[in-house]
Amino acid sequence: MVLLLMQLLAWFLLENFYLDKHVRYIVTIYPVVILWLAGVLDNSNSPTSPIYIFVASILAFSCVMFVTRVALVTWRHHKQPLYSDSRASMSPVEIALTQSKLCL
Repeated sequence: MVLLLMQLLAWFLLENFYLDKHVRYIVTIYPVVILWLAGVLDNSNSPTSPIYIFVASILAFSCVMFVTRVALVTWRHHKQPLYSDSRASMSPVEIALTQSKLCL
């Protein structure tokens, strides 16, 4: 469980500060971890054990990180967009005509 906590914290820092332009809209890690930890808590027999309390604290921490990540993605999408809308919108057919033909 300590490794999971360290990996969550490392990934949160990497994706928000160093890899933002590459992984901005990827948020699937947090719901998966939240569901997994909720399953671990649901199958636990003793809610007073130290492991149960530690897993519950990791669950709360991952929920906070998920909400923070969604807020950061939303804020950055509006304040620092990845793509500028400087040229006119093109239809999918026009985009396809400008691409090099690999298969044809």
